[in-house]
Amino acid sequence: MITIKGPMNEVVAATALIKAQAAMQKSKILDLVEMTDEGVTTTTLTILSEAEYNAERRDEALDVPGRFVGTIKKWNRSGWGYIAHPDDGKDIFIGDAEIIGKGYFAQVGPGTKVSYRRDTDPKEKMRAIDVCLLDIPASVEAFLSDAKSHERRENRRVKDRANRPAPKPYAPKEPYKRAAKDEGAFKGKVAFRPDSK
Repeated sequence: MITIKGPMNEVVAATALIKAQAAMQKSKILDLVEMTDEGVTTTTLTILSEAEYNAERRDEALDVPGRFVGTIKKWNRSGWGYIAHPDDGKDIFIGDAEIIGKGYFAQVGPGTKVSYRRDTDPKEKMRAIDVCLLDIPASVEAFLSDAKSHERRENRRVKDRANRPAPKPYAPKEPYKRAAKDEGAFKGKVAFRPDSK
């Protein structure tokens, strides 16, 4: 962790230099905190190496609720295989179409750790969906990006529901009544009337 303190222009220049050096070393900068008090700016940076950053993102992916973790037991070059689930030992089908960040399926093989949700196919067999390849950083990034966008959509839906006005109470309408035929009110002549005999 690096803390830079001083006038605003010096802090901005030092931060830009540190960011450039971090990019050259393929490091990631997290938790950029900036505070200004009476003309003195304090910036705190947390710099992680690429391996540390990937490990942190992997831990984030593992913390997503409602998911299972397993290892790919068999993988066919055609783009499908089976996951050995450690809890119950049943093999679960996995297809490359369910892998998040689909372009990474070429790197899949036996022993790859995955995070997934379970579903049943039309034949009532278990299959893995929303699969994240935990050993491949690009797949983890794609999964976390999907999870964040899904969370934003859900939050927007919840807000929209909260802002919606309450429904009006139901008031039953009077049943439709056909107007009675009042032949006396009609002053003209009827040329053809189908209901007449």
